[in-house]
Amino acid sequence: MGNGIVSVSKLIMKNVILFILFVFLNCQFSIAQETSEDYYIQGFLAYNKGNNELALKHYNHAIELKADYFEAYFARANVKSELGFHQQAVYDYDKAIDIKPDFVKAYNYRGYEYYILKEYKFAIQDYNKVVFLKADYPNAYVSRGDCKFMLNDLPGAETDYNKGLELKSDFAEAFFGKGNIYMKQKTFDKAAAEYTSALGINLKYHEAQNARGKAYFSQKLYKEAEKDFSEAIKLKPDFAEAWYNRANTKSAADNKPEKGCKDWTKAAELKFQAAADSMAVHCVDKKKEEKVEDKKEPAKEEKKEEKKEDKKEKKEDKATKPE
Repeated sequence: MGNGIVSVSKLIMKNVILFILFVFLNCQFSIAQETSEDYYIQGFLAYNKGNNELALKHYNHAIELKADYFEAYFARANVKSELGFHQQAVYDYDKAIDIKPDFVKAYNYRGYEYYILKEYKFAIQDYNKVVFLKADYPNAYVSRGDCKFMLNDLPGAETDYNKGLELKSDFAEAFFGKGNIYMKQKTFDKAAAEYTSALGINLKYHEAQNARGKAYFSQKLYKEAEKDFSEAIKLKPDFAEAWYNRANTKSAADNKPEKGCKDWTKAAELKFQAAADSMAVHCVDKKKEEKVEDKKEPAKEEKKEEKKEDKKEKKEDKATKPE
């Protein structure tokens, strides 16, 4: 009977060991089965959830397992761009393009990175490649127009904006770009009309709201300008330039600079240097001025007393001076 118990115990132990071995090998097999595509999908899911750091980690693994995985390089570049690592994003777009030379989106996105980095000529080269590969890509024309505008090629920029609108009639950014051209040419009424078109497409376009306010301000239409700046602030409360522009409008409307002080203060708090400069000129605290004046007055009186004493001393010197 004792031998039977031992035999059963050995059998149970053997089965336990076999089960543990099975689980271990199964886990190892599962880990080995994690493919580059699996990591890519995990990266995509993490990115969509806003977890950029985790997305980077997964894309790194995907690339480690598959060195020519151009989609993973492209996706990783997008994450780096969102994190503000624009030069690093360019390197990843480079790699994606090296692997797949006709990768239209990679050229388009790299062009944007060059724009952010103020490398406008390189950006234009990328957008040229985009429209060569895909002539009906409106975003590329409008983005190229933005670059030409920054290089002061206004006719070239306008041509690109018009082409973008030809391909996509409700392209708000194209109308916005045309408005910027007219602002630079000081045809403010035309600029306001283009910004209005942009806002007709996108009511939440705070940059266009602010820009139209500037166009109205330049025409001395202060009531309309203030309304636009207020709307821009409503859409984006931390829009420092809109606070600054509204302050200027309030100040200019009645020719009373002090009316802009509250908005200049807010813009200065948002690190808008021009607002701080305006405050320094127009918004000095009157109470402080009075205190400064009060301090100055006794000093003046003291100086007068000193001068009187000096005169007395000089007279006394003359009187006592030996002949």
